[in-house]
Amino acid sequence: MLIAAGRDTLTPVRMTEELSEKFPHAQKIILPRANHFNISAHLSAAHWKQIIGFARQAGN
Repeated sequence: MLIAAGRDTLTPVRMTEELSEKFPHAQKIILPRANHFNISAHLSAAHWKQIIGFARQAGN
């Protein structure tokens, strides 16, 4: 699971894009209006559902 913030100057989205090339089956969430420090504030219920589903699957 890769999560990126569109306004993150510390870990830019391009770094997430580079990682996703190395892990082509990784799930990816890009939050265009989030920055490095407020990612969780920009996660919707659908995002949380995706994250929880991923965590449950990874735990098996």
